Amino acid sequence: MRPPIPSLSRGALAWVLALAAGWAALAAVDYRARDPDSRLYAEISARMAEAPAPGWIAPDFPPGWYISGPFREHPAGLFFPAAALGALGYPPAQAAYAMNAVYQVLGIVLLQRLAATLVPGLEARALGWLIQLLPIAFTFRIRANHEAALLLFLLAALYGTERARRQSRWALLTVAGLVGLLLVKGILAVFGPALCVLWLVARRLTPERGEASDRGAWLGIVAGGAAMAAAAAAYELLYREATGEPFWSFYVARQLGVATATGAASGLIGKLYNLVFYVGRLLWFAFPWSVLLVVAFWRRRVQSALTWRTTGWWSTSRQCRSVLPVKCARRSPQSSRAATRRSTSA
Repeated sequence: MRPPIPSLSRGALAWVLALAAGWAALAAVDYRARDPDSRLYAEISARMAEAPAPGWIAPDFPPGWYISGPFREHPAGLFFPAAALGALGYPPAQAAYAMNAVYQVLGIVLLQRLAATLVPGLEARALGWLIQLLPIAFTFRIRANHEAALLLFLLAALYGTERARRQSRWALLTVAGLVGLLLVKGILAVFGPALCVLWLVARRLTPERGEASDRGAWLGIVAGGAAMAAAAAAYELLYREATGEPFWSFYVARQLGVATATGAASGLIGKLYNLVFYVGRLLWFAFPWSVLLVVAFWRRRVQSALTWRTTGWWSTSRQCRSVLPVKCARRSPQSSRAATRRSTSA
C-alpha cells in the first residue's frame, strides 16, 4: 500500500493540474481579451517571442495602436516571462494570459502563507478561497496586465520580510520581490520597501510566540533597495546598448509630467472626486468582504460602548450601595439615639 500523499503535495498537484487545464483552454479557443491594455501587452509579448532575446528589453508598440515607436510606458519586465513561454513553443498570442494565471496562483499561495504567520492554518487557507470569490477577481481572471504580477512580487517581498525575522536567508525573497516590482511597474516600486517597513512596525506591535529578531528583515529591505538601484542601472545600460537612447529619464519625466498635469488641473472638487473614487474602488475591489468588515467593525464599536456603559453603571451602583449606608448611619437621628440607649444600658 502506497503512503498517502502529503497535503502540501496534493495542493501543489491540484494547482498544477488547474494551470495545465487553463493553458490548454486558452490555446484551444485562441483567446483574445477585450480589455485594451491586456490586448496591447499580449501583442507586445507575442512579437517579442518571435524576436531575438537581446532586443526584448526595448519593445515597440505594435502597428495600429494609438502611438508608435518604443514602448516606454513601463519597464519591460512584465513581458519577459510571456515572451520566453512563447519562444518555447506555447502559442505566443496567449502566452501573456497563461503567465497571468501563474501569477494569480502563486499570489494566492503566498497570501495564504503570509496569513498563516498571523492566524491559524484553517483561517489562512480560507483566505485563499475568499479572495477567489471576489466579484472583481472574475473581471481580472483572464487578463495580461500588471495587477497580478505586481501583487505577486509585493506579497513575495512582504513574506520574505516576515520570514527573515526568524531566518535571515529569507531576505533573498525580499530582494527578489522588490526587484520584480521595479522591473514590472517602474517608479511605483518605491512603495515596496515602504510597505515592508510598515509591516515590520506593525509586527512589533503584535504579540507573538517565540523569539523573533528584525535584524534579518531590515537587512533584506536594505539589500532590496540596493538591488533595485543596481537593477535600474543595469536596465538603463542594456536599454542604451539596444537603442542608443535613455530609458529612465524619459520614463520618469513622462510619469511625473502626467501626475503634475493631473494635480494642477484638479482643485478642491477634483480632490474630493479622487477621494470618493478611490474609497469606492477600495470597497468594491474587496466586496463583499469589505462590507462585512465595516459591519463587523461597527458592531464591535456598539458592543464596546454598551459594555462600557454597563460596566460603568454596575461599578457606580456598587459604590453607591457601599457608601450610602455609611452616610445614612452618620446622618440618621434614629440611629444616633439607638446607639446612645445601647451605650447607657451597657
